[in-house]
Amino acid sequence: MERRYLLAVIASALVFSGVADARVVASASASASASASGIEPWKAIGGLWLGMPAERVDYELGFGRPRSIDTKSASVGADAAYRRGAGWLWVSYARGRVISVGTTALEYKTPNGLGVGSKIPLGRCRATPRGCKYTWQGFVYSTEPCCGWYRLFRVGGRTVRVWLFTDRGRVTAVWIADTKYY
Repeated sequence: MERRYLLAVIASALVFSGVADARVVASASASASASASGIEPWKAIGGLWLGMPAERVDYELGFGRPRSIDTKSASVGADAAYRRGAGWLWVSYARGRVISVGTTALEYKTPNGLGVGSKIPLGRCRATPRGCKYTWQGFVYSTEPCCGWYRLFRVGGRTVRVWLFTDRGRVTAVWIADTKYY
């Protein structure tokens, strides 16, 4: 909240002094708050992106504490976790950079509304030699290592694994990880 207030004060000062046009400032501050408060598919959650330096995370959010996050369908280890509302925002590092970021907080959503609390229909079974295969928007349902939907994406030269952990069809956590490490 403090950050938004500060942005509003700076934007008002820039517009009032004639340095910036009001439309440009409004657009810039809207995109800044959207990326800091949402899920940017499939690069960032809550302003934390894959490859971000650990020092920047510490600077932006403070020092998180190592913790095991319960997603209701799995337990995920995190190098740093931050309380957000009734949930958590967490990160893992390798060589001083973010290699995974996840959340159990309701406040983080993609621009189309996908996030914790979203309902994903199981749909119809597609028969395969190994049994049923369920898909939804390119995600595949899996019960191993836990229950949820996963998909691989190619983002900025890296392959990213996205897990939508679920419990009875509702998303309980969103996790984005660099496949080089996971």
